[in-house]
Amino acid sequence: MRVFLQQDETANVLDIGNNKVAVDTSTGFITLPPDFRQITDSKEELIQSVFPDIAQKFNNHNWLGKRAILAAQNKDVEDLNATIQNFLPGQNEQLQRVSELHRSYDALQYPILHWKGDDGYHINIPMIDPRTGLHIQKKVSAMNFYSYRLMVRPQEQNYILRCRKLYHQYIVDMYAKIETERLNFIRFNQAKLRSEQYIHLQDAIANDDNIILKTSDV
Repeated sequence: MRVFLQQDETANVLDIGNNKVAVDTSTGFITLPPDFRQITDSKEELIQSVFPDIAQKFNNHNWLGKRAILAAQNKDVEDLNATIQNFLPGQNEQLQRVSELHRSYDALQYPILHWKGDDGYHINIPMIDPRTGLHIQKKVSAMNFYSYRLMVRPQEQNYILRCRKLYHQYIVDMYAKIETERLNFIRFNQAKLRSEQYIHLQDAIANDDNIILKTSDV
């Protein structure tokens, strides 16, 4: 795999962004300067080019703050991070990712709000019928769970509502979790959603035709 390392040529980048680089009229493309990029043959060489002497300078925050490697996918980022760790002194410990759907995620992410280590949301919380007090087949959704956690109750002290900026961050993170759960449901339940019923509608839209939907298809 060959990767490209962009040199610190801020002026060239700004000229390209500001449309100041001449365009070849025959091809419609621009020609980059020969020193605009450097080709590397491996991740290790790329890391050494961006972070030279990282083993000695990894504690220098100013030095690190001026360097970065951009990657298109999370798996590439994780692979690069694991490779960079090999250059650092000391014991190499592999970090593990905790899923946002794990019952301990909330306590690990917000230890101040969950100082007792209580469980947060997970996908196996049974829903209870308020009339009978018995479990039903449905599970509690993330939206149900966090709506309950954020509810104002006069007879209780909801400490989460008193955390100011941390409370705002908590709301944003949990909303992202709710939207992720919704998207995952759509992704993994295409058969239940009868998405095949929309095939003819897509064809009609593409062909700019009129279409009459049956009541059963709506």
